[in-house]
Amino acid sequence: MQYPRTISSTQMRIINQSAVLELLRRETTISRSDIGRKLSISLPTVMRIIDDLIERNLVVELDEKEYSGGRRKQLLQFNNKDNVVIGIDLGGMAIYAALADIGGTIIADKKFPMGSLVDTESKLLTFLIQIIHDFLDMAKTQGKKVLGVGIGAPGITRREDGVVIWAPSTRWRNFPLKKKIQDEFPELTILVDNDANLAVLGEKWFGAGNNYRDILFLSLGGGTGGAVILDGMLYRGAHAGAGEIGSSLLGKEDLNFVKERYGALEMSTSGNGILSMARMALKDRLSESELAALDLDIVEKAFLDGESWATTIVNQLVDSIAVIIVNASSLIDPEIVILYGQVVDAFNQNNYLVTELEKKIKGLPPFNPKITVSLLGKKAVIMGTITDVLYLTNNFFTVREAN
Repeated sequence: MQYPRTISSTQMRIINQSAVLELLRRETTISRSDIGRKLSISLPTVMRIIDDLIERNLVVELDEKEYSGGRRKQLLQFNNKDNVVIGIDLGGMAIYAALADIGGTIIADKKFPMGSLVDTESKLLTFLIQIIHDFLDMAKTQGKKVLGVGIGAPGITRREDGVVIWAPSTRWRNFPLKKKIQDEFPELTILVDNDANLAVLGEKWFGAGNNYRDILFLSLGGGTGGAVILDGMLYRGAHAGAGEIGSSLLGKEDLNFVKERYGALEMSTSGNGILSMARMALKDRLSESELAALDLDIVEKAFLDGESWATTIVNQLVDSIAVIIVNASSLIDPEIVILYGQVVDAFNQNNYLVTELEKKIKGLPPFNPKITVSLLGKKAVIMGTITDVLYLTNNFFTVREAN
């Protein structure tokens, strides 16, 4: 039998530090006494925490002081610029990598087509290691401290040990990505997580999910995935599979679906699924080379031009997303649904997807969530790596009251 855990004094200090860090991140400048007042923490406790954060160069004291009628207060600021994170997004149809400061500013970034990099495990791994070396050199030249490296992997990924359990787009199965990277960079903090999990953390801190505590995040890229934040905390599930909506079924006819690389829902909502439908619709009209050259831009243009085959595909896309939003809303009651990925970029011209989805779901779930698109776009995973590396390197705690 498990008994309720109590909080040790060490854990209490970490909880207080987490609250102070979060407040400093949100405030432009703030004094020690104001931190204590806003968080209901004693001033001596705040001073001990701030001294530690200053020693670790996460917080700086400013020359300016605040005057409020009594003595002048020394102002503090989250040290964004001197601390950086290397983030790599392997989701979708391309690799996006960036060097970013912990305030969310991209210092340098690179984008590469996935293409032949997934031919072998070693080819993609060697490429990732070189990217990290390049950004480390850049950070060193600029006098920045690299707090860690965060990698967003597509598919089911265990954050504890950084094993990619199954990622169809990279063909990795039970691949120990974190260990492979850590062996090359033993001095660095390395984090490997599902790309959608990182993206929703990025949106929660820096984007469309700011100020929301219950979020459904739908990632529609090369494959279809998602992530869930409940009561302010990322929910992973028993086997790190929470949010893997690509495996959802649209109806009982899908019970006989044989899952190979992609799930049933992915066949109508992912970039690869849409291209597969397009090739099927055009197989009698285009040559093999033309079919092979089809991309989302071509499908998007055909849809905007009113071609019936493209309209049918986009209608199926809308219907499939609507079913998922209704079912998920009935189960977890999110405040907001955030749409993200290349598919959204292609077919949400003039807010088309959002408008159609709002019409489709109206009155169906117990409560209609707000539907919006990512504010961060391709930067979402990178912003999430900032969040998670800070969590990891500072033993971050999130605390909530029981209702």
